[in-house]
Amino acid sequence: MHGNVYEWCQDWYAPSAGAEPSGPSQGSYHMVRGGCWTDDAIRCRSALRDGFDGWDSHFFGFRVAMSLPTPSK
Repeated sequence: MHGNVYEWCQDWYAPSAGAEPSGPSQGSYHMVRGGCWTDDAIRCRSALRDGFDGWDSHFFGFRVAMSLPTPSK
């Protein structure tokens, strides 16, 4: 995922995560992570965190996650 598109996150952005890793409970900008194909190589890393206030961009993606069903015995 590094350097392909920014991963849009539901968390709110703050300049520093502080003691709460998920960030503040409200805000103006959502968190994006991971760097983008337009960035320099040094920004294409999972630790990159930045804020963005828009939705319509070809620079963003998101990761779909789901729980697998418990196998029956």
